[in-house]
Amino acid sequence: MRHSFPATTFAASLPLEEQLAHVFSEVDEVAACGPEISDELLIEAMDLLHSLETFFRIVARLRGPEFVVDLQRRVYEKNRDRGYYD
Repeated sequence: MRHSFPATTFAASLPLEEQLAHVFSEVDEVAACGPEISDELLIEAMDLLHSLETFFRIVARLRGPEFVVDLQRRVYEKNRDRGYYD
């Protein structure tokens, strides 16, 4: 799986459940920005992406990188079959 950000220090040792809690806190920060698209909202959304990347790095640490690549493939195929891609 390709990542947009470098690995955080948390990816090497944080339990997956703690990172998931952090992902949810980032979702809350995005929601708190309100419905208007602002720079603050965009920054928080990008921070959410970074948090999700860390989540999947931890999954890869626990289950192996091939597992994460397979998840990505399965989601791609599901969305392709739904006609989400051109």
